[in-house]
Amino acid sequence: PFSAIMNIHLNKRCPLFWDQLTIGSGKLLDELLNQGQALVQQNEVLIKGFIKGEKYRIIDFQGQKVICFNMPSQKPFTDELHSALNELGLADFTMSFFFESKGQVIFNLRSQGDMNVCTVARKFNGGGHVNAASFKLPLAEGLQLLQGFYA
Repeated sequence: PFSAIMNIHLNKRCPLFWDQLTIGSGKLLDELLNQGQALVQQNEVLIKGFIKGEKYRIIDFQGQKVICFNMPSQKPFTDELHSALNELGLADFTMSFFFESKGQVIFNLRSQGDMNVCTVARKFNGGGHVNAASFKLPLAEGLQLLQGFYA
């Protein structure tokens, strides 16, 4: 989804962007690649710090061992953090949550391999794919669920 949004934005705001990117000296492409690499490195540092600081909890949820953490969805490295935490092998899947301004709590579930997080999300009227799913709860219900994790 992010790529599609960026593509639409670039086509509308900079209709010649792709031509400039692919034609000529390649200077723009090199500059963008360098900036992208710097962002990747920055995200890697943030993720390592998050893991080292143990800013997560391992909880029992729906009969599974789960790494649970608070992370606003707009963070550019959220998916990478889920992957890094899953790769630790400490739990069956990861679950991040954040509070939405509309009075809801959004839960994002990520797994690797055969662990189907969509079946978990569906129990809360959510959905998604085998390895990526989500659900949302009204604030009171979401807080109640989280209170059980953090009690």
